[in-house]
Amino acid sequence: MTTESSTVTVSDITPVKFKELYSKYNKTLSCPCSTISMPHKTFVSNIIRLHPVCKSIFVNQTWIEALYLLNASQYGVWDFRTTASSQANAVFHIENDIENSDFITTYLLTDTQIEFEVNSTTESFKSSASARMIMFLNYLRTTVRANYLVSALNTNLIIQISADLNDPFGVKAIPVRYYSTSGAFVPCHQNNPTKAATLHPLLNNSMTWRDIQKFESMPNSTIVSGFFAACAPLEALLQSTLDCLYEIECLQLLSDYFPPLNHMGVNWTDFLLTSKQQNLSVNDYFNNLFIEEWLTNINYSKYFNECHPSACTYTATDRAAFTYAITLFISLYGGLVIILRLSASFLVNVSLKFKHRSRNTSVDFGSIIVLLLFNSLSTHTDTVTIPNPSLIMYKDLQMLHSATLNCPCSTKAISYRSFVTLSPTLHQVCSSGFVTDDWFTLLQRSINMYYPNDWRNRARAQFQQLSDFCRLANKTLDDNVDRFLEKFLIASTVFNEIDFDTQLNVTLRHFYNSTIFDFSLQNDIVRLLMQVDQPYMGASDIVDLSWISNLIVTNIENERSNQRLPQVC
Repeated sequence: MTTESSTVTVSDITPVKFKELYSKYNKTLSCPCSTISMPHKTFVSNIIRLHPVCKSIFVNQTWIEALYLLNASQYGVWDFRTTASSQANAVFHIENDIENSDFITTYLLTDTQIEFEVNSTTESFKSSASARMIMFLNYLRTTVRANYLVSALNTNLIIQISADLNDPFGVKAIPVRYYSTSGAFVPCHQNNPTKAATLHPLLNNSMTWRDIQKFESMPNSTIVSGFFAACAPLEALLQSTLDCLYEIECLQLLSDYFPPLNHMGVNWTDFLLTSKQQNLSVNDYFNNLFIEEWLTNINYSKYFNECHPSACTYTATDRAAFTYAITLFISLYGGLVIILRLSASFLVNVSLKFKHRSRNTSVDFGSIIVLLLFNSLSTHTDTVTIPNPSLIMYKDLQMLHSATLNCPCSTKAISYRSFVTLSPTLHQVCSSGFVTDDWFTLLQRSINMYYPNDWRNRARAQFQQLSDFCRLANKTLDDNVDRFLEKFLIASTVFNEIDFDTQLNVTLRHFYNSTIFDFSLQNDIVRLLMQVDQPYMGASDIVDLSWISNLIVTNIENERSNQRLPQVC
């Protein structure tokens, strides 16, 4: 028994009717949306729960100001009082809002498909936002370290004014001394050393610059749980696990060393962080935007109303009934008899004429004419369904029936990773010997301490920065490529090869341009910061004392005490 396919159109679509149709005809059902672009906020709401520290007193301006000490730079790198205020100020509230981004939907989707699409979009947004922030942070860290930008807190280079034989004031720069496990001296512009932050009972005016210079804790010091000391406050914070904020004893310790905290009039027990300690660093939290939980609520009814499909179509396949076949046969037979009766006399005359002209012809022209006449009067359109077609079969059908061919996809969201491979190639310098440790060692041996302006004194730092940029570019590309391949191509029907290549090339060009733009934007922002702030760049050569000729000492008069105080600028 043969089968017959027909396209059925259903209007006045409701969510209930759509669900019924989808359960029966999900492979061929198609419901075009009246509105294909709609903001997420029309049917999606997000509840974001950040790490408790982001809404605690520890990121409050009052707390930050209480940790601020005018003489913070005189305590030493290892002392928590040196960088406490700067570290607290760097923990900022991060919250992302994707409500204004558009959701593109050509055809009405089921609630399961909508949930999958929205969750994929949300994860992509979080990953992209996090990657951009981390990429900029790493770029900034690389620039600061490679250019040896000096912190005003004396954490990587100590600037002091001392008496000079020829000049009443002289300026000297003392690099902070950090020793690796092998005993070698490592300056801050070559590495990011960290050690546990401590508090010691000695007064700052009882310490010499040699005490401050050492990247080592003083005797009888108390460790500040979960916090670190480093060449820069940011580097110290990124390694911190914030354990102190979970312990009442540690908070009481801070109040002993930061007297303004006692003036806040709070019970520290009420402000302890109560979430479960996960032994994660601030850098780990930063990678996840400090998000602990992200709940997405989808209102399918609102989505359905926004899509507002006017009609749905599907293909119904029925078996031809036996009675229908008998009726069709009788109808054809009756029609043929009537046609033959009407045309019999005409056909006889025509056949006699041809018979006189060609007696040897044995063709029954009457039968041929009857057959042609019957075929010309009958028209029939069939919908042919081919299950699970191969690529070769699809191409053949595309050549024969390009105008009417329609192949619905069984999977409408296809990961780019399943059919795209991206392999970016960096500039050859990034894989050359000029970015290796052996080359850096050779440049280090060429330093000339007696000629500060000699380029050889800067060569190692510049090639080190070039190496860092190559690694950062490679990491950026790997992360961006990975995020791109995690995205999905939305296709309700199969694209032909030309349309597929066109759409994919447009998508890839947008990806290439956005990746390059993001990386260039970081460079422009850092250069702008450097030009506006004009930070001081420490000497790259390794010496204990360097007389700095490009620093100027000016005397600032205190109007209250009438004292003249020297200031370096």
